[in-house]
Amino acid sequence: MVTYDLKHNEANAERNRDGTDDNRSWNHGYEGETDDAEINAARQRTARNMMATLLLSAGVPMITAGDEMGRTQQGNNNAYCQDSPVSWLDWHTEETWGNQINLTRRLLQLRADHPVLRKPDFRSHREVTDDAGNGLARSEVAWFSEHGTEMTIDQWHDSGRHTLGQYVSDADEAFLIFVHGGSGPVVLTLPGQPWATGWRIAAHTGLDSELPHRAMDAGSTITVPAHTVVLEDSSTRMKLPVARLRRYSS
Repeated sequence: MVTYDLKHNEANAERNRDGTDDNRSWNHGYEGETDDAEINAARQRTARNMMATLLLSAGVPMITAGDEMGRTQQGNNNAYCQDSPVSWLDWHTEETWGNQINLTRRLLQLRADHPVLRKPDFRSHREVTDDAGNGLARSEVAWFSEHGTEMTIDQWHDSGRHTLGQYVSDADEAFLIFVHGGSGPVVLTLPGQPWATGWRIAAHTGLDSELPHRAMDAGSTITVPAHTVVLEDSSTRMKLPVARLRRYSS
């Protein structure tokens, strides 16, 4: 999905007529494998963004074996008939695709550890309550702009918008999933009370040096790089700190 725009099913002996032509993919400017470091870095960032978007979505994430390690099937989108390197898994890609593997592992662990990230039913905008039934003045789900406030109707209808924040919470904890698809950086204001008293980054799809590791006050700002997904952990739960995301390099 990040390496080929077109199907390459020649090995199937059907003159490349089999398989769908409707590929929802982007080769980042070059068709197929390349040694261009800039293109490869962009492809890997996009792959991390797709994995993060999938694993932070509602429902059961459906991952094809190899998505976590850069598997391409050499552009073959109909490889059911192949028992060859086209369809085999290459288990020796960690040096190249280690960031993708680490991010996948990290997000799966966060899903396992935090039920609020894998709620089994539909969320609503109703107020979260504690065990005693007291309202906590925050919602199960809310949608935020980069300004640290809930999205307005005009912002929802802005066809040029490339940023969106999803806030999810229960009685114990809260997270902000911020997706930025723009081609340049954006300044993100972290929501304040009643949404949170503080924030820290639990995971992100950028480079290690691009975002802070420190705890941040509610209402403070961070600069989110282009094409980056950031998962912010609220300090509302006041439990053990989230382990630092492993170092990423491109």
